[in-house]
Amino acid sequence: MIRVEAPLETVPLFVRAGAILPTGPEMSYVGEKPTDPVRFEIYPDAQGQASTTLYEDDGITEDYRQGKFRRTTVSFRRNQIELGAPEGSFDPGRRDFVFSIHTSASRGAPEVRIPDDGRPHRIAAAAPHAGSGMRQNR
Repeated sequence: MIRVEAPLETVPLFVRAGAILPTGPEMSYVGEKPTDPVRFEIYPDAQGQASTTLYEDDGITEDYRQGKFRRTTVSFRRNQIELGAPEGSFDPGRRDFVFSIHTSASRGAPEVRIPDDGRPHRIAAAAPHAGSGMRQNR
């Protein structure tokens, strides 16, 4: 059992090492707000790696049954973020992806923002504890 002290207005969040959490704006229903940007909170494991697959569809219809969905792989390894080319025919529209890397040594995760242009990207990240940014390689 894990015991953590937290004030009543705070809910502790425990994240598995090696996870990447995609997040968007808080909404009461699908489509209430634009999903721009989509944020990826990266929590590398002891080997400095993390991965996830972002699944998207329109959230309303059953068009996903006919293949109208989108899957995008995201991985982090050796201080590089890799964004795979999306699979599927769903088009979420124009938006950006924002990446933040969280480590035990980092103070305020560095961020990088790239457009979601449907192409794969490889982004070289500076060491999170160094406090500097990242650079993008295509």
